[in-house]
Amino acid sequence: MTFGALAGNEGSASGWKRYENPRLPVTYNRLPGAPTNLGTTPATSCATSGTLPVINDTAPTLSWRVADPYGGNMIGNLDVVEVGGSGIHWDMPDVTGVSPATFTKTVLSDSTGQRQNV
Repeated sequence: MTFGALAGNEGSASGWKRYENPRLPVTYNRLPGAPTNLGTTPATSCATSGTLPVINDTAPTLSWRVADPYGGNMIGNLDVVEVGGSGIHWDMPDVTGVSPATFTKTVLSDSTGQRQNV
C-alpha cells in the first residue's frame, strides 16, 4: 500500500509543502478467537485419530462459531482436508457474518459419490 500527500496543483510552487516529522498512525485489529461449537448435520462425533466417524449423507452441513474481541464484520473460512492426505481437499467459498457469528456450509459429495472424511 502506498500513501502520498499531493498539492492541489503539483505544477505550482505555491502548493509545495514541507513535513518535518511526518507520521502515519496505524490502528490494527487482532485475530479472532479459535472456532468453537464445531458441529455437523446430521450430528456425528469428532475424532482426529483412530476410527474416524463417517457421515452417511451426501450433503452434510458443517457449522462453527467465531468471535472477534472487537466485534464487527467477519469472514468465516473453512478448508476441508483429506485425512492422512496432503493439502486442502476443498476450499470453501468464504461466508460473512457479524461477530459473534455461527457459520454453516453444506459440503456436497464429489461427482464419484466417494465419502469425504472431514
